[in-house]
Amino acid sequence: MDKYYYLIASLPLLKFMEPASITKDDFLSQAEKWLSREDFTLLNRAGIDNFLYKPKDTSFLKRWKEFEYSIRTELAFYRKAKKQDSEYKLEKDLRSIIQESSNPLEIEIKLLRIRWDFLDEQEIGHFFDLDFLTAYYLKLQISARLASFDKEKGKQNLEAYSSVEL
Repeated sequence: MDKYYYLIASLPLLKFMEPASITKDDFLSQAEKWLSREDFTLLNRAGIDNFLYKPKDTSFLKRWKEFEYSIRTELAFYRKAKKQDSEYKLEKDLRSIIQESSNPLEIEIKLLRIRWDFLDEQEIGHFFDLDFLTAYYLKLQISARLASFDKEKGKQNLEAYSSVEL
């Protein structure tokens, strides 16, 4: 696997709940200049909402997708059980998030934190390679998602949807 020293050394540090100083598009534009065509294609395919395996996925990307799929599956089973008024025992971390928060935004932020922490763990031992860049790109997407949470816009949307007559 190629090493991408210059690109990675030039990237700004990302911190959870702090706005990123680089956009996803700027990152991809820079990555396209430095990565091989095959590596760029793999990187570009990584997404926080993309959890289905592709034959050419790296082992890092497969672990991410497996993790993401497990979170979504757990939450789907929990919601289905709740809707049917039956019990479903969530995995410990997810259960504590759901039980400790009644605010959907708070829950979403905590779920994004679990994803961020997973990526932090997966980065260990990856410093200048495609796996590091993939984790970075996924974190950029998480940062963008966090930045999209706007209290006033959410309130306006709620009022607009609530006032729609059926």
